[in-house]
Amino acid sequence: MTDHDDITPAPAENSGRFLRAAMAEQRISVRKLHDLSNVDERTILKVLDGKNSRDTTKEAIAQAL
Repeated sequence: MTDHDDITPAPAENSGRFLRAAMAEQRISVRKLHDLSNVDERTILKVLDGKNSRDTTKEAIAQAL
Protein backbone atom coordinates (compact mmCIF):
# COMPACT_ATOMS: atom_id res chain seq x y z
CA MET A 1 0.00 0.00 0.00
CA THR A 2 1.41 3.37 -1.01
CA ASP A 3 0.72 6.67 0.70
CA HIS A 4 -1.83 7.57 -1.97
CA ASP A 5 -3.97 4.42 -1.88
CA ASP A 6 -6.45 5.97 0.54
CA ILE A 7 -7.01 9.10 -1.55
CA THR A 8 -10.18 9.14 -3.62
CA PRO A 9 -10.20 11.32 -6.73
CA ALA A 10 -12.15 14.55 -6.63
CA PRO A 11 -15.39 14.60 -8.60
CA ALA A 12 -15.00 16.06 -12.08
CA GLU A 13 -16.95 19.20 -11.20
CA ASN A 14 -14.43 19.93 -8.44
CA SER A 15 -11.56 19.48 -10.88
CA GLY A 16 -13.01 22.23 -13.04
CA ARG A 17 -13.39 24.54 -10.08
CA PHE A 18 -9.83 23.89 -8.91
CA LEU A 19 -8.47 24.38 -12.42
CA ARG A 20 -10.36 27.65 -12.85
CA ALA A 21 -8.99 28.93 -9.52
CA ALA A 22 -5.41 27.91 -10.37
CA MET A 23 -5.63 29.55 -13.78
CA ALA A 24 -7.01 32.76 -12.26
CA GLU A 25 -4.34 32.80 -9.56
CA GLN A 26 -1.57 32.44 -12.12
CA ARG A 27 -3.35 34.61 -14.71
CA ILE A 28 -3.15 31.88 -17.34
CA SER A 29 -5.60 31.80 -20.24
CA VAL A 30 -6.89 28.65 -21.88
CA ARG A 31 -4.63 29.40 -24.86
CA LYS A 32 -1.55 29.79 -22.65
CA LEU A 33 -2.40 26.61 -20.74
CA HIS A 34 -2.68 24.82 -24.07
CA ASP A 35 0.76 26.12 -25.06
CA LEU A 36 2.27 25.02 -21.73
CA SER A 37 0.56 21.62 -21.48
CA ASN A 38 0.03 20.62 -25.11
CA VAL A 39 -3.56 19.73 -24.15
CA ASP A 40 -6.19 20.68 -26.73
CA GLU A 41 -8.04 23.89 -25.87
CA ARG A 42 -11.44 22.17 -26.23
CA THR A 43 -10.31 19.53 -23.74
CA ILE A 44 -9.24 22.23 -21.27
CA LEU A 45 -12.66 23.85 -21.65
CA LYS A 46 -14.34 20.50 -20.97
CA VAL A 47 -12.32 20.10 -17.77
CA LEU A 48 -13.29 23.65 -16.77
CA ASP A 49 -16.94 22.71 -17.33
CA GLY A 50 -16.60 19.74 -14.98
CA LYS A 51 -16.47 17.01 -17.60
CA ASN A 52 -14.41 13.92 -16.88
CA SER A 53 -11.02 13.68 -18.52
CA ARG A 54 -8.22 11.17 -18.63
CA ASP A 55 -5.70 11.07 -15.82
CA THR A 56 -2.93 11.79 -18.33
CA THR A 57 -4.75 14.96 -19.37
CA LYS A 58 -5.15 16.11 -15.78
CA GLU A 59 -1.50 15.31 -15.11
CA ALA A 60 -0.33 17.33 -18.14
CA ILE A 61 -2.42 20.28 -17.00
CA ALA A 62 -1.16 20.00 -13.43
CA GLN A 63 2.46 19.83 -14.58
CA ALA A 64 1.95 22.95 -16.70
CA LEU A 65 0.54 24.86 -13.75
